[in-house]
Amino acid sequence: MATLPLILIVDDRPANIEVLAEALAGRCDVRFALSGTDALALVATQLPDLILLDVMMPGMDGYEVIEALKRDPQTQNVPVIFVTAKSDSDSETRALQAGAVDFIHKPVNADVARARVQLQLDLLARQRELHQLNADLERRVIERTQALRDALVRAEVAQRAKSAFLANMSHELRTPLNAILGMAYLVGQQVGNTKMLGQVTTIQAAGQRLLGLVSQILDMSSLEAGKVQIEQMEFGLSAVFDAAEGALQERMATKGLRLVREIDPALPATLLGDPRRMGHILANFLSNAVAFSEHGQVTARAQLVETRGEQLLLRLEVQDEGSGVDPQHKGAIFNTFEQADNSRTRRHGGAGLGLAICKQLAELMGGQVGMAAAPVHGSVFWATLLVGRGQPLEAEPGAINWAETRQVLEHLSELLAWDDAAAQSLWHSHTDALGAVLAERKSAFTLAMAQFDFDAALKLLQSAGAECPELQS
Repeated sequence: MATLPLILIVDDRPANIEVLAEALAGRCDVRFALSGTDALALVATQLPDLILLDVMMPGMDGYEVIEALKRDPQTQNVPVIFVTAKSDSDSETRALQAGAVDFIHKPVNADVARARVQLQLDLLARQRELHQLNADLERRVIERTQALRDALVRAEVAQRAKSAFLANMSHELRTPLNAILGMAYLVGQQVGNTKMLGQVTTIQAAGQRLLGLVSQILDMSSLEAGKVQIEQMEFGLSAVFDAAEGALQERMATKGLRLVREIDPALPATLLGDPRRMGHILANFLSNAVAFSEHGQVTARAQLVETRGEQLLLRLEVQDEGSGVDPQHKGAIFNTFEQADNSRTRRHGGAGLGLAICKQLAELMGGQVGMAAAPVHGSVFWATLLVGRGQPLEAEPGAINWAETRQVLEHLSELLAWDDAAAQSLWHSHTDALGAVLAERKSAFTLAMAQFDFDAALKLLQSAGAECPELQS
């Protein structure tokens, strides 16, 4: 059985209390007090749902009682209906300002009293329901927030574990692929049968694509695990462009694409920064431009945006004349595993990591990335990077700059489409200077490059140079 609402009637005249009690009989649990002091004492022991308060009482009148109720945090929300013989506007205004919710005028009409009391009790019930709903909602929000927080923590732990594992396994995953590619190259050099040579070439091409995908996944894992450190060294910007463009010459020639390089003359010849990471960004932009262009021109640019004290804000751009990027994909194209075409029937492969890697590398180097439509047709991919101003590099004519050579070799290890033609090109660029001594090591150098063993390749160049002292700087 439902509990009846508790009503406290406060009046100094028992006859008035009797009239109100009779009107509420059977609907409410009625208590009464004959003075304001007694009323406050009863309220302190048991909180009523509603108070019917006479205004004019000896000692402590109704205004003083309601003032005391409103001061106490425990009773300030208990609704009070004034029972009064006064009906003038000033009295009603004073009562409302004191905190009363309604009036019952004397002489008391039983039906009016029941209706006004029931109205306030209904409002009170709705308030309590709303309060309970709010409390339940807050509890559910807290529980759901905690559950989401716990899930996020678990996901972050799993992500860190995955990234740390892949970053630590980088060498173990690349080494067997490098061995496969190196042995496929050696087999291809010895096979005379045209059909078998084609099969070996297919193995090499598939291996290169797989190595590119593995390298991208490992690079992204290293970035997510926070294991990528931006180096600071002096380098020539032209060497970065040479390395990035060199690996794509054969693909561009096959498609009949023209490559144009534009380097802002305001940029110093020597910069201070991380040429390998910069080259990675440039190589990815160029590789995408070649992949999505069937004809026309690809332009690689480097521009000085502004000088910030000892630092320079450099902007790399690659513009193509391809089909462009659908506007609906522009917002997500730099996200992980996103491509301009994510359908299963897309023409161009890849894991959708190249541009995501570029974005993270650019941010590590104090910049950002973006893309825009080319002036006529095609796309422009750009990245801004903070670099320092390096000291001028001085070398005697004909000398080999070993520091720059190492940067070129390390940069080549980041390219996604390394092929033997690029290795041959790099080799021949040094052959004229080193002569027969270098030529004798050609096979060993080519094998080292095919196996991505760039330290060994550099040592071969250095040892050849040591036997030609007249070429040393």
